[in-house]
Amino acid sequence: MSKEAFQGIALSLFVALVVLILATGNILIGILSTVCIACIVLCIIGFTVLNGWKLGIMESICFVMVPGLSVDYVAHLAEGYMHSHKPDRQGRTRDMLVNVGVSIVSGSVSTLGASVFLFFPTIVFFNKFGIFIFMTIIFALVFSLLIFAAMLAVWGPEGDDYNLLPLLQKCGLFKKKK
Repeated sequence: MSKEAFQGIALSLFVALVVLILATGNILIGILSTVCIACIVLCIIGFTVLNGWKLGIMESICFVMVPGLSVDYVAHLAEGYMHSHKPDRQGRTRDMLVNVGVSIVSGSVSTLGASVFLFFPTIVFFNKFGIFIFMTIIFALVFSLLIFAAMLAVWGPEGDDYNLLPLLQKCGLFKKKK
């Protein structure tokens, strides 16, 4: 069962990488985003181990869902970074946090609030599922607003660095517009 869980996580992370590269049009942003999502997944796995939960069917399903739940905040921030008109990393990161950060915090508050209701049922599945969702959102919020923002402020692309379209044009796969 653990083999299938980790294969599902790996497949989810690979799909997230491809989608983030295509959505943002930037290879570096896609890689940094995927690294951040992988860190969230590792934290959730560590959280389940610390709680003493054994790997069962429910945990396997939840592990595969974690990248899908945590990609949202990182993807919105990555898109905000790419749409900034500032020339430098710090300016783009500031724009990203100012323009998108409030929406991310608002979205996380509503999801956290909804998941709290799953803490109280007598059915163990719903209780564990609520805790999984709650902790995934907490880790996604912390990693996206703090770690991902710091990664972009230090290593984020400036100008057209690592953009997919100019790279494809240099390889001759895309023609430049006249």
